[in-house]
Amino acid sequence: LAIRSFLIFLLGAGIIGAVFGGLSAHGLVKRFKRISVAPDLWSAGDFSTFIDDRKGDEISSFVQRLNNMAKQLQELLRKRQEMAVSEERNRLARDLHDSAKQMALAASFQLGTALTLYDSDPQIAKKHLVEADALVDSVRNELTNLVHELRSQQVDGQDFPKNFKEYVVDWAHR
Repeated sequence: LAIRSFLIFLLGAGIIGAVFGGLSAHGLVKRFKRISVAPDLWSAGDFSTFIDDRKGDEISSFVQRLNNMAKQLQELLRKRQEMAVSEERNRLARDLHDSAKQMALAASFQLGTALTLYDSDPQIAKKHLVEADALVDSVRNELTNLVHELRSQQVDGQDFPKNFKEYVVDWAHR
């Protein structure tokens, strides 16, 4: 009788344990599936989604650390983007200073010289005007090139013949 009672108790406890274990495991699996959505988005570069888990256990503590990591990565990417923008601005400033500004200054000197010589020697003044005109053309070309560098060149996945035709038309207008 004692052995039979013990076996029935053991069988009942086993069934109850299996049911409780299955429910607990099912709850954990659902929870981990819900938690894993945000890291999948993070791996794609979207750090705007955070995990909401307020159970107050070890998993919630881990989730909070993951959220903090995502916030830090988001801030790091923002700073990296700001640095890239700043570096590009500095590069453009150097390019403008080294090319367009120097040519504009030279054109200004040529024009000043032409104005000074216009009354006394029109032929030499004309040479200075021609040189100033060429320098202004160079400045215009250099600024056009810099503007083209600023435009995004997104041609991936687009119709190449159409893009090429638009580029040729644009270039012809210039």
